[in-house]
Amino acid sequence: MKLRERPEAGPSSGLDAKTRRSLRTPSQLRQPESVQQVLQTFDESIATVRDVLPGFDDAAMHETRRVVAGDEVVLAMPRHAFLRNIMLNHWYQHRGQFSVYLRLLNIAVPSSWGPSADEPVAFQARTQPARALAVAAG
Repeated sequence: MKLRERPEAGPSSGLDAKTRRSLRTPSQLRQPESVQQVLQTFDESIATVRDVLPGFDDAAMHETRRVVAGDEVVLAMPRHAFLRNIMLNHWYQHRGQFSVYLRLLNIAVPSSWGPSADEPVAFQARTQPARALAVAAG
């Protein structure tokens, strides 16, 4: 069964014709040849999101997005729910998996939204125990 998203046509889809033509299915993607190529592709995809996403108004974010298999709709939800529940949660899951792999390899997990548990020295350097603050205030 092949799944694909069926974007709604029209200006509120958020993607111009050139961008829609540039989208590729997983079977059309080549494996990256270097870490630099992965990072470059990541930067380009972030730039696309930063360019396209602000163009969605409230009405466009509430439009229904559908994932279909042939003629069968297998998922339908508002665009904002799809972004939050499917896209972002998917990223969080992979970030968690990546953290586990790093720890298994005895590599410190880098911070993502603030210091990680593997960076206690950096975190502790910015804080002082409440007792030290009370003595200093004196």
